Amino acid sequence: VVAKAIRLGYYWLTMHKDAHDMIQKCCDYQIHRPMTRHPQQPLTPIMALWPFYKWRIDIAGPFLEGPGKVKFLIVAMDYFTKWIEAKALATIIGGQRVPDAPLTGLGLDVAPHRCLPRLLLQCGM
Repeated sequence: VVAKAIRLGYYWLTMHKDAHDMIQKCCDYQIHRPMTRHPQQPLTPIMALWPFYKWRIDIAGPFLEGPGKVKFLIVAMDYFTKWIEAKALATIIGGQRVPDAPLTGLGLDVAPHRCLPRLLLQCGM
C-alpha cells in the first residue's frame, strides 16, 4: 500500500504507521489474513503396535441422496497400515453405531482385531 502511494507521488512521515492501522481495521484483511494454526493442546501420538491393532470408525452424513438412496458413509481406518474401507449406506440403525472407545469391564480396550472384522461383515464391508 505504501509503495503504491509513493509511486503515485504521495509521501508523509507517518504513512507506514497509517497504512498498517488502516489494514488492521479493514474487514477484508480480517477475513483473509494469514492465521496461525496452533492446536489448543499438545498433540499426542496414537500408538498402534501391529496391523489391525487399533481402528477408527466414522459415520458421516446425511448427504444428498445418491443412487440406491444412499445418504450416509461409514469409514473404517487402521492406524498402523492406514488402510481405509468405506461403504455408502441408506440408513443408520442402532446396531451399526460404534462407541468412541469400547471398554471391557476391567477398563481395558476391547481387542479390536477380534470384534472389528465381525462388525465390518455386519455392515457389508
